[in-house]
Amino acid sequence: MAKVGRPSKYTTELLEKALAYIENWQESGRVIPSHIALFLHLGINQDTGYAWAKEEGKEAFSEILKQIKAMQYLELVDGGLKGDLNPQITKLVLGKHGLSDKIEQSVKQVSVEIDKSSTPEEAARRYQDLMGKD
Repeated sequence: MAKVGRPSKYTTELLEKALAYIENWQESGRVIPSHIALFLHLGINQDTGYAWAKEEGKEAFSEILKQIKAMQYLELVDGGLKGDLNPQITKLVLGKHGLSDKIEQSVKQVSVEIDKSSTPEEAARRYQDLMGKD
């Protein structure tokens, strides 16, 4: 049974237009390349673009989106390091790339036995010895 409805916009010409966006995205006036800017450039909505990226037979479009994501990452890192981009926005968008500024901390638990007849100074010295502090 044949599909009924409008013909798909997914054509060789559309892929060529997408590749042209990759090569010349700076001409769009955008600060960084993005999927949304590509979709606007192609005249499609984002639901359609992301659906194509998942469809069998449309792997080329998926690769184009991966390329844009990689380019975006590099532009953000370079722009952030050079100070050309707003640090807060750069940090926010890089979070979408899996980066964060989390600080991991570990807690060391120490158990110290203190003789009840010890003075506070002796107990403190014993604790410092166990912690490796002088």
